[in-house]
Amino acid sequence: MMPEIKEKLYRFIELSNKPDIASVIFAGGVLLASCSIAVENDPGVYADRLVDSPTTDISMPTEQITTNLMPSTSRITVAETTTTVSNLPDTQILSDTTTTTIDPWGEREYQPNNCDQGNVLRVHIQSQTGLAISAQVSVDYMIGDQKVDPNGNPIPSGVSYSDHYKINRDAPPQGYSEGLRDVCFENIPDGASVYVEAYSLAKTGDTNPNTAYVATEEYYGHSMSHQIWPGPGQVVYLNQPAACSIGGDSGSITAHVYNDGQDLNPFRIAAWSNGRNGRTGFSYGFGVEDVYYNGTTTEDTLATLASGEEYVLQVQSYDENGTQYLNIIKDVPVDSCSQTDVEIDNSQDKCVANIGGIALDCTLNDKLIG
Repeated sequence: MMPEIKEKLYRFIELSNKPDIASVIFAGGVLLASCSIAVENDPGVYADRLVDSPTTDISMPTEQITTNLMPSTSRITVAETTTTVSNLPDTQILSDTTTTTIDPWGEREYQPNNCDQGNVLRVHIQSQTGLAISAQVSVDYMIGDQKVDPNGNPIPSGVSYSDHYKINRDAPPQGYSEGLRDVCFENIPDGASVYVEAYSLAKTGDTNPNTAYVATEEYYGHSMSHQIWPGPGQVVYLNQPAACSIGGDSGSITAHVYNDGQDLNPFRIAAWSNGRNGRTGFSYGFGVEDVYYNGTTTEDTLATLASGEEYVLQVQSYDENGTQYLNIIKDVPVDSCSQTDVEIDNSQDKCVANIGGIALDCTLNDKLIG
């Protein structure tokens, strides 16, 4: 008989709506690792995209399971495999249990370099208050519309970032003065522009290694800078917006979504800044909240967004029958230490949105921005 292999996969499993396939999410990071395993006739829901690094359904035989480590933030127990050799006499049954662990901080923790190898881009990241913070800096390398890996090979746009590093593992929640503020990406493929997204991280105090670090907006939000061309001396400056509770000037967006006046339940909300005129010294802000990642039932608010900027807002929601709606709203303003309430109504196959009675450009889409 063939050995019996039993896989124990940790954290939680979101099952796809396709029979016999499961997307496995190892959470506790900014974005999640994913793989797929065979599951017998177990229906469920699809774990949706997360900031252009969604959980992706990759069908494969069980014996070919692979783990795609998307930017994550803690020591992750990938699998505990128990192998039982059952074709021996009862008195000679052997069992061997091993636990495989991966520490993304290990190989992805940034080590300073000279920033002089090939095409380079240096990212200077700090809090709005000027402190070094625990953060993940992620990049996508784009040649035209094609995302590529550090070697220039095409990769699916929805699978993971092209590259990423983490800094300041031991930073206190509000940051400190002595930590790293620079991350350099070297040997960027020829002809590639760079999209940068930076996440503020925090320790949770959780003893479970899978959830020891998470993306957070408690003290600082997130920032981005898109389509930057690498080269000698090229630097991107990112300031993570600070919460008003610690003297910052960030703001928030809350979406109120309806269909013909009936409440809809938002399950994922994201926003990307259009930037501000003459943005020297400022960063584009962005944010994303997702019920699958957060383990919640509703996500309708984005907190600690860079203020003084207008955002493209994407809201995904569903009604009591499970019908899903995808709304894209343009030019949503975020003011200092204020909440922007966006009213969104879907009726007769169209979207109407407003802020305090002022109409906004709103569309009912069938394709995600990110």
